[in-house]
Amino acid sequence: MLLSRDLTDPAQGPHAIQLILDDVLAAVRDTADTRVVREDPVTTVADNYTNLGCPAEGSPTGLLLRTHTSAMVPPALRALAAEGGPWDVLLACPGAIYRDDPVDRLHIRAPHQLDLWWLGRTVHDVGDLVVRAVRGALPGVTVRLIPDSYPYVEEAAHVDVLVDGRWVEVGGCGRVARHVLDRAGVPVEVGGVALGLGLDRLLMVRKGVPDVRLLAAVGAAAQMVDLAPYRAV
Repeated sequence: MLLSRDLTDPAQGPHAIQLILDDVLAAVRDTADTRVVREDPVTTVADNYTNLGCPAEGSPTGLLLRTHTSAMVPPALRALAAEGGPWDVLLACPGAIYRDDPVDRLHIRAPHQLDLWWLGRTVHDVGDLVVRAVRGALPGVTVRLIPDSYPYVEEAAHVDVLVDGRWVEVGGCGRVARHVLDRAGVPVEVGGVALGLGLDRLLMVRKGVPDVRLLAAVGAAAQMVDLAPYRAV
């Protein structure tokens, strides 16, 4: 796959997704020592799958383009464990991901995500993290959590927001599974909560963009540098 531009990365040019990201980080920054993690999109099978408890095929040392920003978390956890902490920390991992999904108005093959992992000796309320982060991007929005299942968290839920009378899924959350922390060498007294957000979806809701493909379309580029409501072109 020819890599498309990572719209979360200011070094690759300005984009409104960066403003959404900034709003989310501003809303959660006072929870803990925040570390923004950015990694090359090429990762190992182990970090993309095995170290998160996801089933995988092929050698753990094999390489692939990450399929979720959660792939940046295992190496970040190993680095923290090697440093001995700090253990009141919020890992923020934004970036583009790469999937061979059918393309339609809600799905593209290189969408953008943000993982937030809040770690500490006191395990915090995932609902607090969710509401802070989501309302940072979408001020005043109604949020609900629906039970779900993800390999790397327990008590999992997906995150919906109410938009024009209908529920729209924008992410998933839960309590960090012990096996993920153990694999990285994180001390047993440290736990955490995690939240993954779809940045493209949040931007679509914030600006009223009807088709995700417009976020990178040449014809709409002039409207994708701010958070003003989208105007049909």
